[in-house]
Amino acid sequence: MSKRGLNLTIENAKELFAQDPDLFLFRASKFDIEDELKERCVEAKHLLFEGRTETKKAQGDLLESFAQILIEGSGFFINPTHNEKGKTHEIDHECEVNPIFYEILPKDKVKNRRVLGESKNYKTNKIDVNIIYKVGSIARFQDFSIALLFSRVGITGDSSTFACKITGKFKDNDDTCFILFKNEDYDLLEQDPRMFNVILYKKLRRWLSHEDFDVDYGELQNLLKRLQEKSEPKSLK
Repeated sequence: MSKRGLNLTIENAKELFAQDPDLFLFRASKFDIEDELKERCVEAKHLLFEGRTETKKAQGDLLESFAQILIEGSGFFINPTHNEKGKTHEIDHECEVNPIFYEILPKDKVKNRRVLGESKNYKTNKIDVNIIYKVGSIARFQDFSIALLFSRVGITGDSSTFACKITGKFKDNDDTCFILFKNEDYDLLEQDPRMFNVILYKKLRRWLSHEDFDVDYGELQNLLKRLQEKSEPKSLK
């Protein structure tokens, strides 16, 4: 194992994940070894929150650009593309789960490695049920297993109502796994983009068992401090 980054195979990934899942996900990020990519991520987050745009498209592009950097830098995904034309719709983000990471996912819940992403830079409005139907339908008919939702303030409803409930319906009927990101996540990622994998995995496991995306951001902040301390080279041998 190098001082910066992990030399991963399926076998040692499983071993490291079993020892400390959060630390493994944190250190396996490309952001752990690529300083320039990390700087681009932080800059993109600043533009998202502080940049002024003249059009809605330009505003939307800010979140798409930020989300694409997160996907590219995660290490969790491979073969990322941006704004590709699908069979019926333009897809904001498309990628595959890294085969090494796929081995640590619950196989009975994640049917394949295909991933799509949708970014909606609505600063005050939540993602509504119509967008969830659109994303879920694309996932169903084009055989995506995971749908990443990049929002600003989340989606409407909870596990029993509106958009959040519909994500559960797609899970039950089509085995589509939704993962939602919002402003609170981006604040943590500005502090350290390596947290993306950790947040992603925690939200996936939470949603698979609870049909919502609730996480404790106070706990995540404390976890970030622990992971930063443990990620020093002397802690990983």
